[in-house]
Amino acid sequence: MRQTRPGLTIVEMLVAMALILFIMLVLSESFAAGLETFRQLKAVGDMNARLRGAATLIRADLAADHFGDKPLSQIELPPAQGFFRLYQGSPAVYEGADPDGIPSYRATDQMLHFTVNLAVPTVAGMRVNGRDGFLSAPVPGSPLVDYGPAVYKDGTNYLARWAEVAYFLRPTGESTAGSPAVPLYGLYRRQQLAYVPADPSLPDLNPLLRVPSSLLSSQVGVSCQPDLASLGSLHFNTPADLTVPARRFGMSPLSVPSNPLLPENAGLLAGGRYPAFEDDPALTAFWGSDLVLPDVVSFGVRLSTGGDFLDLFEPSLQALIQNPAFSAAGGPRAFDTWSKQPDLLLNFAGSVWKTPGTYKSLPLDVSVKALEVTIRLWDRKAQKTRQVTVVQDM
Repeated sequence: MRQTRPGLTIVEMLVAMALILFIMLVLSESFAAGLETFRQLKAVGDMNARLRGAATLIRADLAADHFGDKPLSQIELPPAQGFFRLYQGSPAVYEGADPDGIPSYRATDQMLHFTVNLAVPTVAGMRVNGRDGFLSAPVPGSPLVDYGPAVYKDGTNYLARWAEVAYFLRPTGESTAGSPAVPLYGLYRRQQLAYVPADPSLPDLNPLLRVPSSLLSSQVGVSCQPDLASLGSLHFNTPADLTVPARRFGMSPLSVPSNPLLPENAGLLAGGRYPAFEDDPALTAFWGSDLVLPDVVSFGVRLSTGGDFLDLFEPSLQALIQNPAFSAAGGPRAFDTWSKQPDLLLNFAGSVWKTPGTYKSLPLDVSVKALEVTIRLWDRKAQKTRQVTVVQDM
């Protein structure tokens, strides 16, 4: 006789279903955790890639020649051509230390601004003719103006070996999540080509170029401004011109008011302080700027004179400040290679640049051996920050 197989009781079925549901819950939680881990790792990888790209760009600019003969650490201030400027609007904000005791600071009003001079490329000691080794700038919506044999035209672009370059932050109007919310910024790079006379030993024919001032908006890739010697024309800055702070982009020398009690500061100070990009009411300094990184929390730069890296507000540097524009407790501070040029905007000829206590005197008389650039980035999806530090011998 055939025996029938007994079925499952209701209790056994409930227990089995509970075990199955428990296993499914564990698997789903594990799957969700794996997805979150993968998302976090991808976010960190993306941030690392973006920071690596920005660090590579900054390192290349800092490693380039800035003066045409010697590096920054060996240059005699002020140089005959080219400049290097580190600007800090206020002290960096201390945010605490990590578990290893390394302090963290946040800086949002610091700027790197300098000239770059690319060497003529050679192969086996022979000069290479071609586009390699040139900086370029587009000139949209306007015919190319032939303003010097040392600046070349290629289609709709200018090509040159000298340029002024700046790195700076601009607010995006957004903030990080959490409390307290931290403002976010975009890190920008600005490049403008410099004019070089065909024969530097001959008088500069810059005023005779007669490029109308009306073309200023189309010449955003070139370092130029209205010419005081020939009204209605543009003056294209040479590497020697750019030693004068008022001639660099963003300084707006024609609209900065002078202090009648301090006639030597005409065009140099706005309200008793060193001008920054924001002093240009037309914001022409930002035309043509390239966004290097979005969602930046901090961009800070420190210098080394042979020892530790120092913020410009470091008390040990206070005694070395010669220019009263940088003596206020709250800032700003600047390291600037300065100028000794006789100029229509500001005349630094003679001993005026080395006369302590005047607004034309050298801001900070130190020899910079190295720079430390720190960038902190925010990732919206991962809700985390990532930081990279670039150290470059100068």
